[in-house]
Amino acid sequence: GDPNRRYIEALACNTLIFIHKDHADLLYPFPGLPLHETTYSSREDFINKVSYLNNEENYKICLEKQQNIIKTYINPIWLNNYIMNIIYQV
Repeated sequence: GDPNRRYIEALACNTLIFIHKDHADLLYPFPGLPLHETTYSSREDFINKVSYLNNEENYKICLEKQQNIIKTYINPIWLNNYIMNIIYQV
């Protein structure tokens, strides 16, 4: 399926999104995503990222970055265009 659909759903859930670096080159429609702090390359790297984000301040900073995407890009006009492009494959 289209990874952007799942990404938009996850952004709306107010949670951090982790992605393996092998999938980080997927075409996300938002600049700055995926976040460096939530992109990992191995099991150990994932554990380190989770440990880093276990700090409340670090977590808040990363979550604010993701929430800024929602405030900046996901609005009724953008969503309408995105959905119409999917439906009509424009």
